[in-house]
Amino acid sequence: MKNDLVKTALAGFVFLLLALVALEGIASFFPSAFSSFESLVVQYGLVGTFALIFLGSSLIPFPVDIVFTYSAVLSTDLLLLIVVAVVASFLGSLVNYAIALLLREKFVLRFVKEKDLEQARKTVDAYGPWAIIVFGVLPASPLIDPLTFLAGLSKMSFKKFVVFLFASKVIHFALLAGLANLFSLG
Repeated sequence: MKNDLVKTALAGFVFLLLALVALEGIASFFPSAFSSFESLVVQYGLVGTFALIFLGSSLIPFPVDIVFTYSAVLSTDLLLLIVVAVVASFLGSLVNYAIALLLREKFVLRFVKEKDLEQARKTVDAYGPWAIIVFGVLPASPLIDPLTFLAGLSKMSFKKFVVFLFASKVIHFALLAGLANLFSLG
C-alpha cells in the first residue's frame, strides 16, 4: 500500500508539472491560443472556476487540478481563488457523499468503476479516515472521488468526514497554488 501511495504522489506531481510546462509552451509558441484561454478565465472568472471545480469534484469527475492550476497561474488574487476552489471542491465531494449515502452502491457504480471503489475500500482499510487527507492532498489523485463515495457508502461519521475532507481541500489547493506560483508566464 505504501508503494501505491508513493506512485500516486509521484504521478500526480509529474502530471501537474507537465501541465504547467505545457501551459508555458502554449503561452510561448501559441500566444493566441493562450490568450483565448486567458480570456475565458477573465470572462467567467471565479464563477467559472467554481462551476468547473464543483462539477469535476462531483457529478462529472475530471482532473480539476488542471483547471485550478491554470487559473492560479493567471490569477491576480490567489488567496481568493484558493477559497473558491476549496469551497467548490468541498461541496462537490459532499454531493458524492450524499449520493452514496442515499442511493447506495448500485447508483455509485454509474460514476465510479468497481475496481476503483474496491481500491478505495483497501485504502480505507489501511489508513482509515486519514486516507481522505492523504489522497485528498495529492495532486491528480485518482482515489479521492471514490473515497468520497465510499465514505457515504460506509456511513462514515459526517462530522469526521467533513473535518478530514476540509483539511485535505485546504492543503491540496494551497499546495497547487504554490506549485503554480513557481511558474510565471510572459
